[in-house]
Amino acid sequence: MVACLAILSCASTDPSGLSKAERQQQQAMMVQKALLDRNYTISVQSAHPTGGAPINLSSPYSLKVNGDTVVSYLPFFGRAYSVPYGGGKGLNFTGKVISYETSRNKKEYNIKMGVDSDEDQYIYYIDVYENGRAVILVASKNRSNITFYGEMDDQNLSAK
Repeated sequence: MVACLAILSCASTDPSGLSKAERQQQQAMMVQKALLDRNYTISVQSAHPTGGAPINLSSPYSLKVNGDTVVSYLPFFGRAYSVPYGGGKGLNFTGKVISYETSRNKKEYNIKMGVDSDEDQYIYYIDVYENGRAVILVASKNRSNITFYGEMDDQNLSAK
């Protein structure tokens, strides 16, 4: 019985030996590095269309930023004002970043990124918190705004 308790207590300790505050600090530094390098992926779990109810997403949707290239694989729910016949690609495209601004508040980074696709022009407003959680608001000329909630992928938050 004592041996079982000893094994269970050892299994519940943090293998890295870092305190919670140290782990949070390390994660905040990795988030900052990924954002400054413009090399990160945000996986989204829910979508909130303007004027609609929140939608939980089951597929692996994401927004990937790699330098001056964006790979947007996001669903669109909402009103489209002017789109190609059949609905077009929506928010599923690879595009070029035409503008990129970053600022920082107390515990979050604010990014405003302009992106061109062959169908539309988009502005992505991205808030990333030190723990890796993120909020993405997508504004476009031809569609209503939509907000996504997610977090940075673990590959961005692992020590490199």
